[in-house]
Amino acid sequence: MHKLFLYFIVAGLTITSSYSQNTQIEKKLDELLTKQFKPTEPGCAILVAKQGQIIYQKAFGNANLELNAPITPEMVFKLASITKQFTAVAILQLVEQGKISLQDSLQKFIPDYPSKGFIITIENLLTHTSGIRD
Repeated sequence: MHKLFLYFIVAGLTITSSYSQNTQIEKKLDELLTKQFKPTEPGCAILVAKQGQIIYQKAFGNANLELNAPITPEMVFKLASITKQFTAVAILQLVEQGKISLQDSLQKFIPDYPSKGFIITIENLLTHTSGIRD
């Protein structure tokens, strides 16, 4: 399994754990991530939150091998379009649960969005057919 997906799974499992287990979670994550991300190799920054509270935030490994610059928890990463897939999956899970519909209008959730009289659906947003340039 690719490292990135492993950590999304670990983070997801961590969030569902009880609050009293935070110390154990921290130890387990530290152990796992320290083994996977050596200080001289490319690394990652991890943030786990539960009910709006950060319960774990650390960085591991190197951000720039040439300059030997370590990753910090505050570092901003240029993710490009990689988050679109995760957003789409989350939206489709809401559709599957019956909480929203692909035919729901964007204005249902953002009433004052300037749509210029056009109906923009969730499906339009997911398929990039909304007509919104940016």
